[in-house]
Parts: sequence; structure tokens; C-alpha cells
Amino acid sequence: TDLQFEELVEALVESNTRKTLRSLDVSRSDIGPTSFHNLARLLNESENLTEIALCSSRGLFESVNFDSTSYESFLNALRSSETLKELHLGKIVCSEHVYRSLQEALSYNTTLRNVEA
Repeated sequence: TDLQFEELVEALVESNTRKTLRSLDVSRSDIGPTSFHNLARLLNESENLTEIALCSSRGLFESVNFDSTSYESFLNALRSSETLKELHLGKIVCSEHVYRSLQEALSYNTTLRNVEA
């Protein structure tokens, strides 16, 4: 759930794990759009995070609000991440606005080598 994910992120960020965490797989997790701020926090604060898998995370992209600050923080983190090399999205269902904003954010990231969507 979103709350469990938030607690996990808090524990990761507060521990030394943020220095060694290289991969995060929340595929098929039951996290929703409110979790975007936690993903952004991990991207911003993890020193070696190179891969994130969000495949089939139920509800993550489907119900993003047009003015979601949580989603915007995630997009900003994607744009500026200097360590992320792989992003696995799988098949996502989202609005055209969400799709275009995600494409735009990914186009700014110079370290990404592999985006699966």
C-alpha cells in the first residue's frame, strides 16, 4: 500500500542503504499516485540508484491528476537524476497528458540508457 511504501522509503533514506541501493522493483505493487513523491525522494537522495521497475504497479499512472504535485516532483527527479540508467514501466494506462509529460521528462535525462514501456 502507499503507507507501507512510504515507510519503506523513509527507512531507506534514513539508513545508509541510500548509498548502496542500486535497484528498486515495485512491480505489481499496490501503490498509487501518492507514491510518486516517495519515488522522487528515492531518486533525489539515493546515491547509486541505477534501475527502477514500476511494471504493472496497479493504479500508479492511471489516476494521476493533471495538477499533481507528487507526480511533478517525480518528473523533476527523473529529469535531473544523474544515476538512473534503466526505467522499466511495462504496459501503463494513463492519460495523454501524463504520457506526454513522462516522455518530456525522460528526454531531458542524459544518463538513461534503457526505458522499457
